[in-house]
Amino acid sequence: MPATDLDGAQVVAERIRENIEQHVTLYSDKELRITSSIGVSIFEEGDNLEKLFKRADERVYRAKALGRNRVVCHEE
Repeated sequence: MPATDLDGAQVVAERIRENIEQHVTLYSDKELRITSSIGVSIFEEGDNLEKLFKRADERVYRAKALGRNRVVCHEE
């Protein structure tokens, strides 16, 4: 998201997470609910895409370790 700071990206990620959490899918007459863990990072000076995605990926695993269904930013 160009021109978006960390706080703005976190707000958007949280909205996405909440939307996914609220969605219900029917399968074989059963309600299925899914959740998501999202890692957020920002492009810093001297970064390349590999570093950016590596930090975001690390935050996804941190979110899962903290109990899943959450957004974790790279500063946490």
